Amino acid sequence: MNRGNEGYHYIVEDLSEFVCCFDMMRLITFANRAFRNFVDMKSGELVGESFQSFFAEESRDALECQVASLTRGNPSTLIEHPFKKPDGETRRLQLSLRAIHDLQGRFMEYHCLSSDVTALRRFMERQEDSNKDPGRLLHEK
Repeated sequence: MNRGNEGYHYIVEDLSEFVCCFDMMRLITFANRAFRNFVDMKSGELVGESFQSFFAEESRDALECQVASLTRGNPSTLIEHPFKKPDGETRRLQLSLRAIHDLQGRFMEYHCLSSDVTALRRFMERQEDSNKDPGRLLHEK
């Protein structure tokens, strides 16, 4: 790794967002510290794991369709899916997915940058509920 790339590695490792890379078989090839901590796993435990195995089973087909739709002409998408942590807790993640291709257009790998938006979703649901019944929030503790 050259000096410039090493600097990028440290930046990615220190991001609070979850970063991972996975190959055509959807196997994880890299995960940053935030992602490893989120799933409570070490780097060596994550590499080779199925990227999709962390997502709620009912959303895996939709996630696969979205990943498979990425092409050189349409390399990225922003999506939201339920994420199943190893301890059984389900969170909502917003994912920015990108298919990486070489100069000849051959697929190389997928990059995923994601954030936990569970608290935001819960807040938005409460806001929607309060819009339906404005007095409801006054009676909640």
